[in-house]
Formats: sequence, structure tokens, C-alpha cells
Amino acid sequence: MKAFRLFVTYSVPFSLSVVVGTVVVVCMNLMAVVEEAKEKEEVAHKRNGRRRR
Repeated sequence: MKAFRLFVTYSVPFSLSVVVGTVVVVCMNLMAVVEEAKEKEEVAHKRNGRRRR
């Protein structure tokens, strides 16, 4: 029982930290992708505007 308790007390926080870390990394990647897409759209709009004029 002691070993199991130690395992739980050490594995649960570790797994939680791993999950939180992966979530943070995924969110940061999504934000970066969204920002890149916005920048590309803005650049494309500027190019199209110049061509139309």
C-alpha cells in the first residue's frame, strides 16, 4: 500500500503537469498558426489592392 500511495502521489502530479504542458504547447502552436494566417491574408489583401488599382 505504501508503494502504491507513493506511486499515486508522484505519478498524478507528473501526469497532470505533462497534460498541462501539452495543452499549453498546442495552444501556442494554434495561436502562432492563426497569427501567420492573418498576416498572410493581410499581405494578400494588400497585394490584391495594389493590383486592382
